[in-house]
Amino acid sequence: MRTAKKENKCAESYCGKDSPGRTYCNTCRSRRMKDNNLVGYLFNVLRNHARGRNILFLLSLPHYELIVTTSDYLTKRGRGAEDLTIDRIIPELGYIDGNIQVLTNSANVKKRNRDNEIWPKRKYNHEQAKQRAGTPF
Repeated sequence: MRTAKKENKCAESYCGKDSPGRTYCNTCRSRRMKDNNLVGYLFNVLRNHARGRNILFLLSLPHYELIVTTSDYLTKRGRGAEDLTIDRIIPELGYIDGNIQVLTNSANVKKRNRDNEIWPKRKYNHEQAKQRAGTPF
């Protein structure tokens, strides 16, 4: 005799999404993390975007936390020209400790345009970047 398959729904009262094997769906888990641990949430967003763009990501959470808490990044991040963003100082190295800085979006665009004039588009070579960074990974 077969038993009926149990439906797992998200535990949030306003959400009716399926959450197989979990208490909360991915959207609600992300929202809860953003509310409870903003630095960790932003770290995960940066890491996932780097993966999607095939950029090396060996940044540690303590280093990232130090950078964003000593600047106004947590309160002034956004898409406007004077809003803050995380920038790779040397783009080929990827996101590694010591290779990130907080810049305004306008300064980041100027830097990117200047770099593209000096060096044409380059493909990422993760092995060379790891060697230059001196990381054991």
